[in-house]
Order: sequence, then C-alpha cells, then structure tokens
Amino acid sequence: MRLFQSVLGRAAMGLALLAGLTASAGSALAGGARFRSVVIDTSPLVAKGYPTYAQMVERAVAPSVAAAFADSIDPSDPRGLRLVFRIYSVTLPLATGAARESENDFMQSEGLVVDARGRVVSVTPILSPVSSWTTPANLPPEVEDFRRVRALGLHAAYWLKRELPAF
Repeated sequence: MRLFQSVLGRAAMGLALLAGLTASAGSALAGGARFRSVVIDTSPLVAKGYPTYAQMVERAVAPSVAAAFADSIDPSDPRGLRLVFRIYSVTLPLATGAARESENDFMQSEGLVVDARGRVVSVTPILSPVSSWTTPANLPPEVEDFRRVRALGLHAAYWLKRELPAF
C-alpha cells in the first residue's frame, strides 16, 4: 500500500510540475507581450503563382489568428511591435475514403515580430498538422477546403502564441 501511495504521490507531483511548466510556457505571451497589430502575409503563396488561393487562405486564417491574439493587441502600444503571420505553404491531401493519401493537412508558417523601425526581432517557425478527416466530406470542395484551412490557421495561431518569446 505504501509503495502505491508513494508512486501515486510522485505521479501527482510530476503532473503538477508538468502542469506548472505548461502553464508558464503558455503564459509567456500573456505575461505582457502586446502588439500594435497582427498582419496575415500570404505573399509566399502569391510568389509561387497562386494569388486566388492566397486570398482564400488569408480569409480562412485571419479570423483564427485574430481570435488567438485578441488579448494581445493594443493599437496604442508605444513600442509599436507588429506580429506578421506569414504562410509559406498549405497542403490539403485528397481526403475521401480509401483514396486518402494522408490523414493530415499541413500548413507551414512563421510568426515574425517586427519593431517600429521594420526590423525583425523574432522569428518563430510553425508546422501545423491537422487531421483532414475532421471535416465532413459531403460539402462542396471549396467550402471543405476553406474549413480545413481555417482549422490549420487556428492550430498554427495557438501554437504561435504559445511559442513566441515574451517581449
């Protein structure tokens, strides 16, 4: 019985420590980092020759990023830091039945913190995998793709918020 209590006590202490580390890592940004604005940059997609797709990606991702960073935006911040959420690629494999090539959609992006002079202060790369099977397959393809990209944007935005260094 004592051994069980000892192991259980250590496990509980380990879980408490892990929860504390996770909370502190997740709250690094909440501890005072403020941005004057957040900008979605899909210029890498445009440069690859996909301007229409880049517009759809921006429309899908912008609300997710805005929601994730809503408590970190202060337009009157005197430091003038801007967060640029740059999207390099979005991969949406065929996700219908047995022809599924992959179970994940992917978005490669990064968060750049830019100061008032336009200098990049921090770069945080993010690779977001999201299960493609989470969206219903009976929607029109453009609606389904929009939902899948929105899910990728939400995943990437919250990971970015967690990984950004405190300023």
